[in-house]
Amino acid sequence: MANAAPMERDSTPPPREGGTAIDALLASPVVDVLDLHGSTRDEARIQIEGFVVLRAARGGGVVRIITGRGVRAGQGPVLRGVVHHLLSGRLAAMVRRYQSDLGGGAVLVDIR
Repeated sequence: MANAAPMERDSTPPPREGGTAIDALLASPVVDVLDLHGSTRDEARIQIEGFVVLRAARGGGVVRIITGRGVRAGQGPVLRGVVHHLLSGRLAAMVRRYQSDLGGGAVLVDIR
């Protein structure tokens, strides 16, 4: 058997939004959950901001933000866009990374 060259460790940071590979974030224990079902866009924004700030103050960890899939929303999924916008914008300094949970009705967030 020939000696294979040693594998180089990939030094690129993981994507903020999950790619096609199952990520370690999906296997991480969830320390808290925010369920946004029934919330308006404005209510969701306030709830998400407060939730992430509080969780960061408590030491971070992986949380699940449930948006639902938006199948009953007349205009399609709205809350998912609000979550992604906040996590990549205003709350980005408190977020290591985030990824849609399997099924698409929630987002897993690794908070600093």
